[in-house]
Amino acid sequence: MKNLLIADIGGTNTRLYITDINNNVLYESVGYGVATATDEDLPILSLEEQIAELPEKQNVGAIAINLGGKNTNQVKKCFKKVFCDTPLEIFRESEGTAAYALGEEYNAPVVLMAGTGAIAVGKSNNGFVITGGWGINIGDDGSGYDIGLQAIRMSLKALDNTETLSPLTKFLCNCDQPISATENPVLYRDKRDIVRSKLYPFDRPNISSLSKTVFEFAKKGDKSALDILKYSGEKLAELVICTANKLSGEIPNVVVTGGLIHSREFWKEYFEKAVLDAIPNVKIYYVPDGLLKGTFKIAKDLYERGKIND
Repeated sequence: MKNLLIADIGGTNTRLYITDINNNVLYESVGYGVATATDEDLPILSLEEQIAELPEKQNVGAIAINLGGKNTNQVKKCFKKVFCDTPLEIFRESEGTAAYALGEEYNAPVVLMAGTGAIAVGKSNNGFVITGGWGINIGDDGSGYDIGLQAIRMSLKALDNTETLSPLTKFLCNCDQPISATENPVLYRDKRDIVRSKLYPFDRPNISSLSKTVFEFAKKGDKSALDILKYSGEKLAELVICTANKLSGEIPNVVVTGGLIHSREFWKEYFEKAVLDAIPNVKIYYVPDGLLKGTFKIAKDLYERGKIND
């Protein structure tokens, strides 16, 4: 009996797992996130190195890859360099393939993926629905990226105001008080530039990483951090509700997965209130590593089909 290779590739991390046919993890590797918004012919060296370090590659019977970006062919080439004859299925996270497989396990027509990005998928008698996940700056409301972005926006707005700064803003901007009037505009400009340099770079990985800072300050009771996470919970609920509204039939269960569920103590109350107001009696399941479980199911099915064809 051969093993399975499960990959979850996002913009922040790339996780590779070798499991047996019963989903017992035999090997785990975490590397740089290599999911991107464009598909290129260039090799992904970090991914190739991560694959090369996998043990017992000759004993992998099937590969399933959940990709959080658009660079399908680029990622596929990396795996095919080593696993040229191994059955392989790669699918974009935004298509919901792994999420649908997870939803079937919980009889959940709606699955919310809440991590660096935020997207909900639904499946019912009238077809498939995808809600949110439009991308950075134009979507992903409630996501880890959005939490970081809201923290930056809130902090800069506070610097423009005159009220006492929150501990979160003081930490992010390295300021003890709002920027006050200066004797000439150059000094004011320089103070603003210093704040920008503290917050740089304004890219997806860095902004998303600020969500962890928000969680830490929420644990300390920082009101501004708690307000951001309340907002996040309400925005995530909107994705579930919009998805459910487009589906026919009953919605008995909803599954939530992704990195944000580990901080749900701060947003769960607002998320569940909004969802239950719109979908009474629905049960909500929080599933750690849910997409990996769905991806495992796909890899196992792929392996079983290969055995039949053999």
